[in-house]
Amino acid sequence: KHNSDKAISAFDAAYTADPNKAEYLTFRGLAHEEKGDDDHAMADYNQVLQTHPKAGRALYNRGTLYLRKGALQSALDDFNEALKFVPNMSSLAYLAHADRGRVLTITKDFDGALADFAEADRINPAAPQARLNRCLAYTAMGKFDQALADCNSVIEKAPKFQFAEVSRAEA
Repeated sequence: KHNSDKAISAFDAAYTADPNKAEYLTFRGLAHEEKGDDDHAMADYNQVLQTHPKAGRALYNRGTLYLRKGALQSALDDFNEALKFVPNMSSLAYLAHADRGRVLTITKDFDGALADFAEADRINPAAPQARLNRCLAYTAMGKFDQALADCNSVIEKAPKFQFAEVSRAEA
């Protein structure tokens, strides 16, 4: 219901009752993120990873925080680690590939980025993030026809997706 404060309280209580369940801290971190409190979210993910270093969701979530902060190497490291510990065909693997591709696009490793977007698209061809991110990569590469094709495919399925429209306009 997007009531972050109640969610944080519920996850606090659940974690207090069973501190062995790292998921409670991971989801509390997500609630902090939803509230815009990245510092507390990061603290929760770090706490999870101290005792559960293979917690793929916490690694991925922390990676997204690093990406937002512009800490690209830390984001890349966390996405790489997350991919070691999440099921290959899961929605989390999809997101980790799509976001790792974003980092690789920013760092101009376009071959790596395109490979990640292709893998994400293989995992979930219906989801738009990988194609939209690939549109941005192609635009950065100056391959505007491919960029437009990817942006158009996203807009075709989600005609009111403003970021896809803006990305197409940039291409």
